[in-house]
Amino acid sequence: SKIDSFENSDIAEVKVSPDVQSFTTVKVFTASDSDNQYHFYEIDISGFQMTSDFVIRFDAGMSGRRDRWYLDDLEIFGRAQ
Repeated sequence: SKIDSFENSDIAEVKVSPDVQSFTTVKVFTASDSDNQYHFYEIDISGFQMTSDFVIRFDAGMSGRRDRWYLDDLEIFGRAQ
């Protein structure tokens, strides 16, 4: 992920929901992450029940047209139990 031109009020979030009703924020990006460099992030979602309605949502609130949040090479995988 890469954050570019975020100001103090800008935010980007990764949220998950097992039921498409209630979402839990699992990662927050703010202006302190805004260095225009790609970084590797590993987000553990193993504590959430994997249902047929499970959703990962990428949400952002940005104040300007030049604010950017880049996502690249997403991998989502699970482990057999």
